[in-house]
Amino acid sequence: VPKKQRRSISTAEMMQQAAASPYALPGLIGEDLLGNALIVDIARAPHLLVGGEITDERAVQMLNMILSSAYSRSPTTLKITLVDPKRLEMAVCNRLPHMTEPVITDMQVAYQRLKTIHDLMEERCQQLQTAGAGHIEGYNALNPETPMPYHLIAFSELSMALKVDAPLDGETSTTVGECIKKLLLNLVGAAPTQAVGVHFLFGVQCFDAETCGEALRQGIPSSIG
Repeated sequence: VPKKQRRSISTAEMMQQAAASPYALPGLIGEDLLGNALIVDIARAPHLLVGGEITDERAVQMLNMILSSAYSRSPTTLKITLVDPKRLEMAVCNRLPHMTEPVITDMQVAYQRLKTIHDLMEERCQQLQTAGAGHIEGYNALNPETPMPYHLIAFSELSMALKVDAPLDGETSTTVGECIKKLLLNLVGAAPTQAVGVHFLFGVQCFDAETCGEALRQGIPSSIG
């Protein structure tokens, strides 16, 4: 229900509320009717679609969620990797100390980075198994001095990344978009990404079943917008 009068909302105040929340990765969505910050725990999502037209509003929504998670966690407990095929929406995040590298705008590089994240997931599974922990929270409780950091990966526009039809470096029979899609299916589908603290945030104008595929959609159970 919209309010009768518009007013400016202080993002800084809501960031403080997000930081005070008990959530592992608090994603700031906005403000409710009572004036309280509306927050979702990205870690419980465990992967999230942010829908809407290609406008500044959707970009701001995604940035709020990324920045609120960064504001709530130190660089030693949260790593962030951003993929922006649109090149301009996430550049402001390059100043975050949580970034594993500058915002990725080349989808060839994005594919290589996803391969690294897949290897990281496998390595973390082994670490949890060795420690006798079933999830990242249990592992960090056993290793408070050397915690396993959460890892948030965000795509500004998923469909755009999957539609890249340039051939993958060193390949002639497959495209970059197809390779990214295959890796994402492994990461958000059957893989235990939630247990090891690896979470994805995807911006989408409209979920294109032909481009993205139903299997990938089923691996992303939560959505807003």
